[in-house]
Amino acid sequence: MPNKRLYLTLNDRVRRNGECYRPAERLEQAWVLMHVVDGEMLVDDDDAWHLTDKRQQELRDAKVIAVDENYFSAAGKDLAARDDDLLLHDLTDAELRTIAWKVEWCTRWNRARAGLDGRDQKPALTPKGLTAFIEGEREAVHRWYIHRYRMPRPPGRDIVGLERKTYDYPGPTTLREWVAEYEDAGFRSSAFKPGYGRCGNRHQLDDRVLGIIMQRIEEYASRGGPPKDNIFLDVDGDVEKLNKQLPKDAQLSVNERAVRRRVNKMAPIIVDAGRLGPEVAGRKYTPVGEGLRTYDGLEVIERMGRVEMDDWEMDLFSILNDAEVYETLTPEAREAARKVDPKVRCTATAGIDVLTRCVVALNVTPGKASTMGSRRALHSMFVDKSGWAKLAEATSGWPMTAKPREVATDGGPAFEGEFRDTVRRLGITHRYPGGNPTSRGHVESFFKNFMRFCKMFTGQTFSNVVKRGDYEAETLASVMAHEIELLLVRFIVDDYHRRPHPGLADMSPLWVWERSSNDLMPPPDEVQRHVAFGIRKRNLRIRAPGITFMHVPYKHPKMGLLRPGRAPGPHRRHQPQRPGHHPGAGAGGSPACHRRRGRLHGVQGG
Repeated sequence: MPNKRLYLTLNDRVRRNGECYRPAERLEQAWVLMHVVDGEMLVDDDDAWHLTDKRQQELRDAKVIAVDENYFSAAGKDLAARDDDLLLHDLTDAELRTIAWKVEWCTRWNRARAGLDGRDQKPALTPKGLTAFIEGEREAVHRWYIHRYRMPRPPGRDIVGLERKTYDYPGPTTLREWVAEYEDAGFRSSAFKPGYGRCGNRHQLDDRVLGIIMQRIEEYASRGGPPKDNIFLDVDGDVEKLNKQLPKDAQLSVNERAVRRRVNKMAPIIVDAGRLGPEVAGRKYTPVGEGLRTYDGLEVIERMGRVEMDDWEMDLFSILNDAEVYETLTPEAREAARKVDPKVRCTATAGIDVLTRCVVALNVTPGKASTMGSRRALHSMFVDKSGWAKLAEATSGWPMTAKPREVATDGGPAFEGEFRDTVRRLGITHRYPGGNPTSRGHVESFFKNFMRFCKMFTGQTFSNVVKRGDYEAETLASVMAHEIELLLVRFIVDDYHRRPHPGLADMSPLWVWERSSNDLMPPPDEVQRHVAFGIRKRNLRIRAPGITFMHVPYKHPKMGLLRPGRAPGPHRRHQPQRPGHHPGAGAGGSPACHRRRGRLHGVQGG
């Protein structure tokens, strides 16, 4: 007679030479079999032996050993009789009994819904219908359990404020979940195997369909508050579009239960934060006597409690020219200069207050992102920017200035080195949420507004070459590089800050800022800023010994690159000497420079 299966389980009995053994554990490819006497396994027995699956088959075929399958588990025998491919080798008898108990509940429910066993009225799949079914069946199921396994079910969980069940039975919600899991697994008992839901893609969804579902369910946690039915319809529509590109024998499908199951797995606090707003969600989950908290419940939500910073290379070509020279040209000369001057994409570095969505830091630099641009944006956070807004001819002010509790950035080079040191010297916590842009979603979302700004001018680069087509972006550049910053300031102050924001329940960032009541931390004073950012000192000349400041000489090998210009009146920013810093090591970084109208401007390199 052929063997029923090729492997052992924890509940099998192995007989050899009149002795009985039981698998105790599995070590790599072999089972450790322990001696059994009077039904008890001798754990410390020296007679234990190792048996691989291959060797077990050889000994069984040679009649050297005999295996009584599921000898120590009646539940194991019951489940094995179903022949539904449940792997039993790593399950204890208690786990097998629980699985059989859940299968019995689901089977009775399915038979009742089908009108079997003499039922005239089918139970409804509603809380009321499920409750009535459970009340009518729980005693019968418990008697079945005692009869099959010679023991009662353990008592129910001890829940404060509720009477403890004398024996365990499911509630209506639990039974509904069991029935759904049982159906999704093809009515196999493996649906209730411990850890089954964490073992890969058990529901066999195509990766492309799963990607569509995961993308669409994010819309459920949004201010629009779409119902789950709409999410499924959107997913189904996307799958239909995908099927049009696939052959007939490779069509994909998705059922509503799969979509709902993944929506239900979303963290409730994340769903509430998206649908109600972070402030309302914070109040919903904040204990009495504590401040308003963020999604993860770790930090207090308040103005300037957290500022997210990032940089973005603008989708717009601008004309790189000297602003002061350009202002002296005639209109005809300006137009001619536009055609010959080099074109460049500016990089905007911005800081967003997480609570109010207000822009509290900004810097625009021609070219790529740099530490210098990041530090300048950080510095703008500590000064009243209303004068800047007035210079840009904005109708509103920009008074937002304070010291944040923490600054969150990515790990890019523009936010390393000198930027990190500057943040540390200011006493601000510097956080790295990770490489995923969604962990800094507020500033990433703000950059979408920059795209709206770029569309106001010709010279757009577009997001890819397909969308760009034959559009000559560089030739059609229409705005000067030095004008970008002031135009952007006016856009932020007069448009973005005053426009209803979907993440603030359609309140404007300025409205939320003015009505937030928490006390702001004062910005660093002038001395603190000098310590953190350095001192800008004019009329320092680069001579053969280097630069002398307060009778202390500073040198750097790259100063030699500046000295041949011998332009009058150079100036550079000077970093005060730090303890342990050798004067000959320079002023805190290598200088970067450019010429403008006969003057040599040096700035501390980052």
